[in-house]
Amino acid sequence: MVQSLRVTTNDTQPVSQPTTPPAVHTQPIETVTNNDQTTTPQNGLV
Repeated sequence: MVQSLRVTTNDTQPVSQPTTPPAVHTQPIETVTNNDQTTTPQNGLV
């Protein structure tokens, strides 16, 4: 029963908001790759 619930939640999340994960992942990856020194202060602020 637990597995069934988990599978449904995982399937609904990506399908419901497919643009949210990629957009959020693209921002941090670009910033970290562009500013190596900014990665340390940014992590502390976040």
